[in-house]
Amino acid sequence: MADEPKLPTEEDIARLPRWARVAFAARCARQSLAAFTSDWPTSPEAHTRAVVDAVQTAERAAEMASPTLPGVGLPTVAAAAAQAADPASAANAFAAAAAAQAAAAAASFDPIAAAARAADAGVPTSTIRQDYGVVAAAAAQGGWDDATPVAPVIFEPLGRSVSDIPIGDFELSVRTHNYLRRMNLRTLGDLTRVTESQLLASKNFGEASLAEVRAIMAAKGLRIGSRVEDDDFTLVLRAVAKPGVTADAVRKHAVALFQVLNEYSLEKYGRRLTKDRFRRLVLEHTGVGV
Repeated sequence: MADEPKLPTEEDIARLPRWARVAFAARCARQSLAAFTSDWPTSPEAHTRAVVDAVQTAERAAEMASPTLPGVGLPTVAAAAAQAADPASAANAFAAAAAAQAAAAAASFDPIAAAARAADAGVPTSTIRQDYGVVAAAAAQGGWDDATPVAPVIFEPLGRSVSDIPIGDFELSVRTHNYLRRMNLRTLGDLTRVTESQLLASKNFGEASLAEVRAIMAAKGLRIGSRVEDDDFTLVLRAVAKPGVTADAVRKHAVALFQVLNEYSLEKYGRRLTKDRFRRLVLEHTGVGV
């Protein structure tokens, strides 16, 4: 039987341009997210959210070629890793701890640690090596340098988008599967286009089913209703920042724009808008990095 491929070496990783290295770290961390939720299914929601946010921070930083993204709750990620690995805790989930450490390493732009911890979480070294090859090939073909931002497609799984993954690929209760089929919700992408309140409004779909769906979405770095929220936020942006507005004007009024969207998010969805998400929305709508 052939030997398992080894992890990329420090020399391999050093050959990548700056943001390609961050992209590789993010891929390693995202590969390990499934281990976090499967090894520790009772993880507190704050821990799960912090781990996912850490991975998304690395991805957005690489996409925007920006080292100044707001720090995620790395102390919460560290607390999640410590609690998961503690034999005295109810978790005692070492793969989950390694996955949390991989996420923290990615958010800290440390690809060597992210790869090592992803392997500890159970991600095959062949998969990590393949991901390295994807990033290295894109960098070489695109002539990337240390200032080149990374295209979002780099963060998609090999062969298909995360949003295209069928819900049937996951182990859900029969009741939950049947409900989702009746709603014609077939993929994870479909679940980003429906809100939690819409799910709960259906007869027989309760908190237990909602928790199941939240778990499979979190394992892939997604959240129920996120596309609905993004569309809402974009409508607000269109009213405040007209398309074609100058980059200087967008940057000058970035703080005010953030305050408007943050207040809207609190009022309508009961949660604050992260600065990371705000920057992505502005970039998508205006083409301006803030």
